[in-house]
Formats: sequence, C-alpha cells, structure tokens
Amino acid sequence: MSQNTDIHVIIVHNGGPRAGLSAAVAAATPHAGGVTIVDLSGALGEAAVGAPVFTAPGGALGPALRALIPSLPALVAIRSDEAAFDPRGLALAQAAITDEIDVVMSRFAVTGANGRVAWVIDPAQDGDKPPQCAEDGVVVRTAALAESPLLAFHPTLFVLLRDAVRAGRAAVLPEALFRVSADRFALGRLSRAADLHLLHAHNVDYDLGQPWLSVVVPADGSRGLGAALNSLCRQTLPIGLYEIIVPDAGGNEWLDGVSTAVPLRRLPMPSASAGALLQAGLEAAVGVLLWTFAPDALALPDSAERHIRAHRERPDQRIFVVGSREAPASEDESALTLALEGLEPAASYNDLEAIPLRPAQSLELYNTSFTPEAALLVGGFGVDLEALVGQDLGWRVAEFGYEALALPEARSIRQGALSIDAHVAATEARARDGVLVMARNPAALDAAGLHELRAAELEGLLERQGASAALVRRAVLGLGAVETAALQPFGEDWAAFGEDAGRRVSQLLRHLDRLAEARGRLAGLRALEVDGFPALLRRQPLTLPGRCGTLFVARPLAGEEMGWLHPLAHYLFHFGPNDDTTLLLLADPDAGGLSAETLRAGVMELTSRLRAGPRGGWADVQVAERTSRPGELLRLLASADGYILGANEPDPALEGAAAAVGTPLEQPEGWATRFTGGVTPLPLDTEATYRLLVWPDWQAAGAVEHMFEQYGRAIANREDTVLVVRFDVDQDGDPDEAAAALGAAWESTMGDGWALQVLLVDQPVDAEAVAQLAAATSAVALGPTGDGPRDAALRALGRPVHEDGVAVTIHLFEQPPAPFGPLYPPTLQLR
Repeated sequence: MSQNTDIHVIIVHNGGPRAGLSAAVAAATPHAGGVTIVDLSGALGEAAVGAPVFTAPGGALGPALRALIPSLPALVAIRSDEAAFDPRGLALAQAAITDEIDVVMSRFAVTGANGRVAWVIDPAQDGDKPPQCAEDGVVVRTAALAESPLLAFHPTLFVLLRDAVRAGRAAVLPEALFRVSADRFALGRLSRAADLHLLHAHNVDYDLGQPWLSVVVPADGSRGLGAALNSLCRQTLPIGLYEIIVPDAGGNEWLDGVSTAVPLRRLPMPSASAGALLQAGLEAAVGVLLWTFAPDALALPDSAERHIRAHRERPDQRIFVVGSREAPASEDESALTLALEGLEPAASYNDLEAIPLRPAQSLELYNTSFTPEAALLVGGFGVDLEALVGQDLGWRVAEFGYEALALPEARSIRQGALSIDAHVAATEARARDGVLVMARNPAALDAAGLHELRAAELEGLLERQGASAALVRRAVLGLGAVETAALQPFGEDWAAFGEDAGRRVSQLLRHLDRLAEARGRLAGLRALEVDGFPALLRRQPLTLPGRCGTLFVARPLAGEEMGWLHPLAHYLFHFGPNDDTTLLLLADPDAGGLSAETLRAGVMELTSRLRAGPRGGWADVQVAERTSRPGELLRLLASADGYILGANEPDPALEGAAAAVGTPLEQPEGWATRFTGGVTPLPLDTEATYRLLVWPDWQAAGAVEHMFEQYGRAIANREDTVLVVRFDVDQDGDPDEAAAALGAAWESTMGDGWALQVLLVDQPVDAEAVAQLAAATSAVALGPTGDGPRDAALRALGRPVHEDGVAVTIHLFEQPPAPFGPLYPPTLQLR
C-alpha cells in the first residue's frame, strides 16, 4: 500500500507506558503525512518518543486541538496511544471524505487479555449517538474541527461526531477496524458496549460546561489514598464527565505533583474534621451530582456510572444513592475476622435481596451520591463531626422527604482488614458524634431512646467494668484465632466448636463495644457541658404558640371527669388580652387523658358562660394531640414554663417527666394574682375589660358633674369600658342620696346620645379591700383639683393616673383589642 501523505495522525497520550506510545508512533509514521503526540498527562516533557510532543494545557484535549489546528493539513486522524494501528483505515478514510462528508468513523474491536476480539462495535448502529470510543478510529476534516464547539474536557469530538451524523455529513467504514483493550472500557461487566456510555444510553446531549459528577475524597490520614484515586481515575465514564476533589487534612502534599487525565483538585485544610473536609468539597464541586468516596476504599470501574444511572432513572425522586463497601478478598476465615465483618456498619448495604429504599437517617458517606442541592438545602455537613457526618445529614434531609437508595451494584472494596483496636476506636467515635447528632436532631434522640440517661450512670458503668476491657480483649484474641472453616472437615464436634467460638467472639466484641459507646457518649456530653440527655431535651424546644411568652401545660385525665375545668375556669376568668400566656391542653387518650374532641368541646362550653376577669374575658388556649414519638412529653415539658396537675387525679407520668427536665409545678390558684402583686382582685359585676376607677368628693359642688364631663364622655359608647365609682359609707354620707346625685349629674352633663356603663361600689372598704379594688381596675381618674386627700389615695393605688379625658382616650386606645366571641382552640400536632 502506498504511503498516504494527506492525513496527519494525532495520538492522544493519557499517561500509559511510554513503550506503548513509541510503538504507536512507529506503526503510524510510515502511513501518515505526519504524527503529533498530544500529552494529556503532562509527564512526557521532552522525552524522545519518535514524534513531536504537544503538552495539553490543563490536561484537556480541546484547547490542545484548538492550538494545533492552524498547523494541520486538511485531514487529521485522532486516536489514543493504546489503539492498534490499521493503515488501511487511513486510505479508506481519505477516499471517503468528499465535499459532503466531514467525518469518517471506523468500526472498532475490543480485545481481551488473550488477544482475541471480545466485541465489535459499529458506530452506525447507534444512530446519531456515536459511541465515545469511536474517536479511536476517526478521520476529520480540519475545517470542520475548527468550527466545532470544542469542549474543555475529554472527549472533545463527541459534539462534532454527533452533529455530523445528524446533518448527514458523516460516514462509517465497516471495512476498517481499530482495536482497543478490554481494560479501557470494562466491557466484561456489561452486555453491550453502547450501554456503557450515558451520553447515548439515556438519549441526552453532553453538557458543554459542567461535569456530571464531582467525586469528593476526604484525605483524613487513611492509608491507601493513592490507590483509591487510581481506581477513581479508571472509571468507565469518559474522562470529561467527572472531576475529583481531595480536601486534605494534612500529610498529602505529594498530590500537588500528581498529574492525571481526570481533573483533580487538592484543597489543603490542615487538621480539619471529616465534616469540614466534606463541606469544603461540597462548596468546591461543580458537578451535577456529588459522589463522596472513602479514602480507604477501591472503586470498581463502573461504580461512578452506576451512581449516575440510579439518579437519571429516578429524576423526580428525592434520593441519596448508597453503594456497597465490601470486605477485601481474603482467605482469613478466623472467628475474629468473621465477627468484625459482621459488625461492620455498612454490611447491610451489600445484600442484593434487601429492600432498596431505606430511611435517610441511615446514611453513610463512604460511597454515596446525591445532588449538591440536597445537602445545601439543610445547610451542608456538620463541620464538627468525624464519624457520623452522613447520619447527621440524613436526619435533616429526611424532613424534606429524602430517602437512601441501597445500590449494591455500585461496588467499592475496603482496603485492608479490620482490627479490634480500629473497630473499638470507630465505635467510640460514632458514640461521641452520636451525642452531637442527637443534640441538634430531636428525631435522632427519640430514635435512640436515651432520654433519661445521665453522665453519672455512664461514669458508674465505666468504673465498674473498665478493668474488664483488657481481659475481654485477650479472650477475643484467643478465641478469635480459631479458623472455623478449617475445623469442619474434622467432624461435627469440631465444626460446632468453631461455630461456638465465633458466637462467643461476637459477644465479647459487643462487650467492648458497650464500653466504647459509654466512653464516647460521656465524651460527647462533656463536650456539650451537660450532665445527661435530659439536659439535651431542654435545648430542643417545640414550636408551639406561647413559647415566646409564658407556656403552661396541662393533661386533663379521663378519670377526673370534668374536674379539669376548674383550673381552666380560673385561667379564663382572670386572664385577658393583656396577657402573654398560653395554656396548652395535651390530648393524650392512650395514656389516660381526654381526646382532642372532648377538650375542644369543653373549652367552647366554658368560654360561652364565663364572665370576664379584671384583665378581660378570653385567653390563649390550645389543644395539642399526642403522637407516638417517645421523647415528646419530655420535650414538651422542657419547652414549657410550668405544668398544671388536674383538680382530682394525680398524674405520675406527667410529674416524672417534669422532674426529669426540671419543669416546675404551677398552682392555678395563684393565677389570679400573677399581675396584681399578689392581691386577689375584688369581684366586679361587669364584663368590661377597661375599668376606670373614680372617687369623687360627693359633698363638694360639681365634683360628680366634673367626673362625667371629663371622663364619662371619654369612655362612653363603648361596650368594653366601665366607669367604676367608689362611695365610702364612712366618709361620703347616705348611699341613697349619692345615687340620686349621680342621676342628676348624668342628666345635667351627659344628655341624650351617650351610653355609659357606670358601676357604683358602695360596700365598706378597708385597707385590704382598697388594694383588691385597685387590682380589679385598669386606671384611676383624679378630681377637679387633683391634689386633695382623695386624689392622693387614688395615686397610691399604683394604677395609671389620668387627669383629663384626653389621657384616658390615649390609654384606652393603647390597649389590645378584645376578640369577638370566645377563642376557638385549634388542634396542634406536636413535632
């Protein structure tokens, strides 16, 4: 075959062996018009490999091709350094490109380890979605390449190939065949090569500016980081679809000198926690999805693709996709190894038969993908956490309907085996973080059921059992050395012994776990400076009406019949619009309380027949239904300022819960004096909420007329006001004459068109009764001069003082309006 001098071959080098690159150059040179190497790895430098080397800026193919276009001939062939060269393809491609054809693609074959062809892929079978690997056997008109929207990531040619196929300016050469290795595409794991590539498998176009996946690998000092990154760089996704971000807590400076085909960024964060590392990765990520991966694991080649597919197949479902974390292949079947593997927290995710959807609270972030928006929705990761960053996030996102999708097919393998010390340390760290998680996630505390556990009990456990840890550890090592499988061939007795050794090792490990949990929980409580979990409840107030003011809780019991109305009557009678107090009635029929319907009906009946107290005739009464959350009663009482017991029946459960969180008992008998300095108000026969007290000089001419002129007109024609007129039988003469004087003064000063409520208080009043009268009124009004002995006595009552009608009007309109009718108590759900 004659040499083809019109096609220039560009060989793309991704960091493979230099010997293979030299062989690729040697094979292509005799059959091409020229050969240029585009180095994406940045590691070749000036190495002699038989052809000029162009180092791609930033490790991306697109900018490199853009820079080379002016120096290239009319036709170029672009291929990877591992693709076997077929010179016949160049000649065929040159003949196939005409004025109507811009791109010619060859078929390609995948070869296995034995050199045999494993699969042959024809780009024509994929319609307008040519496989990404068609780039290894493509010849392109340079002018078309110059006009295409080059991408910042590899593969650059996909948009060009797709647009050419759609426009009918592409051709396929079935006779020409390029070969690539099976390792590159991992075809053995899938049934058809076309299914491997999301770009056409999901019938979507490639996003020109955003990778599909950002992989965050927190470098926290775990060994094996290099191997983990290597496994991530060898994913079956085209390189341009994902990036790798490594937030580094320290000790991995070598990452700055690493060059990979996959874009990799290191974020130095000395001594940062695991949560802080993940948060930094979240904030730096630009991918559509975020994939958190453990630094001590290896990802199988198709793990990333499995994650992306899981999300694309469920576009409207709020999920976190959790892949597997499997134990490394090992021949060690000792009782200790098997027991440790059984206690691995992530073991349940490896079960292919398990129900895939799980509560989000079970999140582990060793091999998990989700949208960045899901984490940002709840404020991101807990930066103060080390071991339970995922569970903390899971509790918060669960409130927004997120679930965990177990995806065992997205496989990862843990590097190295577990040890007793590593297992116990992990258990202690999880327990310590668990306290922090429960402190800010009430549902987590309810699920744990530790509401009454205190630091003193943990200290006592460690004091009693601490010395046993060393003995138990030695016993574990002794029994753990038994190889259970190796004993089976020696008979049933030895097999039973092996099984028994395995069970006992598990029991002993759980004893060590219990001590580790106690140490971790104690450390967590001390970090929060609390003496136990009841103190955490006091930091988790419920969102309830009245919480910003005064909140009292009562649980009316069925055994009291209607006796609970007695304290409620006191409450409604003596409190009014000026009060900031809420009475919360707890409907708890399962625990002996009344139902919400009964409570609402009782409140409505009571409010319809009670008269107003000195502060009005209504109150903020709410009815709350008890749910099934175990910590609800404790948290409710921790949110309250006091609790109220019924009139007849004791409530040990309520009293015990209140004692646990330190909520005091409130005595309803004292409610009437809460705003009166301890004085019980004098009962007044009126429902008016604004009560103006006047003590005129009944013997002085014009004193009663002045009272009506100055103050009567200011409060007249309002149903919520009353003029309380005092008459002292020891100083003011005959009450009958006073009543006649009151009527005459009304006729002479008020006249027609005015409606005024007047209440004459004419019973004997001693010093105690004067204080009660003052407690039952809103303000006092002075006489004509404002400086007599009567006015001095009014000033001494401690009520607001008014000297004219203008002051009364201003004070009256400063009062909050009274509601229309009784307050209907809505039913609340405690959350």
